[in-house]
Amino acid sequence: MFYALGALALLLGAALGAASSAWFERLVQRRVVARLESLSGGRVEVEGFRLRPLIFQVSLRRLVFHGRQQPNEAPILAAQNVVVGVNPLSLVRRKLLLRSIEWGEAEIHFYARPDGSTNLPKPKPTAPTGQILENLIDVSAARLTLARTQVFWNEQRWPLELSTGQFEVLLALAPSGRYVGTISSTEATA
Repeated sequence: MFYALGALALLLGAALGAASSAWFERLVQRRVVARLESLSGGRVEVEGFRLRPLIFQVSLRRLVFHGRQQPNEAPILAAQNVVVGVNPLSLVRRKLLLRSIEWGEAEIHFYARPDGSTNLPKPKPTAPTGQILENLIDVSAARLTLARTQVFWNEQRWPLELSTGQFEVLLALAPSGRYVGTISSTEATA
């Protein structure tokens, strides 16, 4: 029994050491960026990435989502700091569960052009044939905080400070190419 516990402790220590390594952090960063790009259909840039496995937290510095913006248009999202708390239950479930999403100093830009086009990216469809809607985003978090955020619609600016309790977003892509979705939260403070 003593040897089994010692072997388990050694295995857990090795796993924690690997999860705290620069190599593992780069691997996770590449996977996060690739997943965000496949979900959004746009290009994603991350200037800085920090994984804190002991507290199940990921920090991103200068997160930028590019859509179908024109050369003179800003990207859809540019956030200076994003911190995501991951629920440890994600390790045993096949779904990413989030404790919190916090971002600060962000700009969100939406453009609707005279020809009817927008800057929103078009994700590559991956839904099985016959499925009416393809879920692009299905996220929930116990807490959402958006600090010092500016939302722009065709360069008209609206400041946004938002803090919520339980927060859920479901965004789907219809076969027509239109986005449909719902947003819900508890105890929202703007």
